[in-house]
Amino acid sequence: QEFMIVPFGFETFDTQKGSLTTGLQDLRDKRQEELDIISGFESDILSKVDDYSTRLGDMGIADADKIQALRDEISDLQKSSGRFSSELGFDFGDELAELSGVSRDVNRLSDKRDAELQRISDFETNLLDTARGIESAAETGSIYNANNLNAIADAIRDLKADRAGFTSELDFDFGNVDDPLSQGETALANLQAERKSALDDILSNVE
Repeated sequence: QEFMIVPFGFETFDTQKGSLTTGLQDLRDKRQEELDIISGFESDILSKVDDYSTRLGDMGIADADKIQALRDEISDLQKSSGRFSSELGFDFGDELAELSGVSRDVNRLSDKRDAELQRISDFETNLLDTARGIESAAETGSIYNANNLNAIADAIRDLKADRAGFTSELDFDFGNVDDPLSQGETALANLQAERKSALDDILSNVE
């Protein structure tokens, strides 16, 4: 029968080696878990960027709520990306650059909406000023100035044509122009009626 003589301390070394091996494997597992978290976050950014781009492509300046919702989502993702931390190195530069690109496109669409709102407002102001000018001219007009009456009639016609020809992707309502325009039309009609009556009287006297 043979006996194997184990050197003193070998069993202790073997146990320590096993513990060290297990510890290293645990570290490897934890490292891999952290790498998976980083990779998952990176993939999530790209997935959301693709989603944002698709949604943005379906939007127009009339989609105010959708535009704002997308801006909020982009902002939230930028914040969460900024707060992301890890003991391992990571770089989301390319992904965040794509996100910034979508953000700029959303802002451009929002700016385009603001510009259109301003165009509508400016057009409305112009219509209202013109309508008030017509109202004032008609109410202070004279039946003896035919050219002035014709000019007022032309201004009314042009205003109505401009109003009818206005178009926009956004909703608009120029209803506040109705009152001064109506007052001007009524005053002009009264002047024209008075002028006709006066001319009829003149003609009847001539006859």
